[in-house]
Amino acid sequence: MYKRQEVLRVGRKSRQIWFRLAYAIVLAFLFCWIYFAWVSFRGSGQVQPRDLSRLAETYFGVYMVVQFILVCVLTPASVAGAVAEEKERRTLEFLLATDLRDREILFGKLATRVGSLLLFLAAGLPILTLMQFFGGIDPDQVIAGFAATVLVVLSLAALGMAASVLSRKARDAIALTYLAAVAYVILSFLIYALAVVPALKWDFEVLGFTISSEDAAYPFVAGNPFFMVPYVLEMRGGRSTDLFTPLMHFTAFHLCFIAIFLAWAGLHLRSALRSPLSPFRFSARCCWVSWD
Repeated sequence: MYKRQEVLRVGRKSRQIWFRLAYAIVLAFLFCWIYFAWVSFRGSGQVQPRDLSRLAETYFGVYMVVQFILVCVLTPASVAGAVAEEKERRTLEFLLATDLRDREILFGKLATRVGSLLLFLAAGLPILTLMQFFGGIDPDQVIAGFAATVLVVLSLAALGMAASVLSRKARDAIALTYLAAVAYVILSFLIYALAVVPALKWDFEVLGFTISSEDAAYPFVAGNPFFMVPYVLEMRGGRSTDLFTPLMHFTAFHLCFIAIFLAWAGLHLRSALRSPLSPFRFSARCCWVSWD
């Protein structure tokens, strides 16, 4: 029942509909702009199927970049304030006083916010389906691209929920989520850069396997999309078409990340009641004093 009410409360906001409509219009505009630019540079002559396929791949790359930027911008702003807003409204105590378990409250809010984000991203799928008329796109790229996008959404949502439990105000939780995400990207790049510096490189053997400093740093950077996308493109440029091995590494990192932060948020949800400004604790203390 709580999840249903939360879904209705979030889904009835008119701005959700306007955001989806604006997103679809932007994607349609980008498609028209890329198409007319392609027509102007192509010149006269017969159109070859491979040229149309390149057009579809170009638009798909732009589509995924726009989608990823929106995911990085909107996910913390949408999810990170879920619990902190309840703290600001002084309603978290009443939620915890119900028969709902902590994980039901946490996952109810998480599922609602993530569901609205996924519906927002689905608004652009009709534009993407038009690419089938231009020769189609590599299915491996579509699967890998959308799987990585969903994983980034879930990871940022899990980080946002943990920040929301930790923070007292929604804006603090949102800022903490952005800062933590940026800090991971910078730190992972720094670790990998130090691992590949010739003067700092090392390797040793364990059970007959040679482990280098680059191998040791790779698990830390495997969840960084700004590293993995150029890494995959370099593999494909070197005639290696395996997309799913890097995707499995990316998935393993983010699943561990999601599990850790959601478990932490679930275990510390009730610690928000320990605030000395909590009206629930204040009223309970007054009742105890009057009883004495």
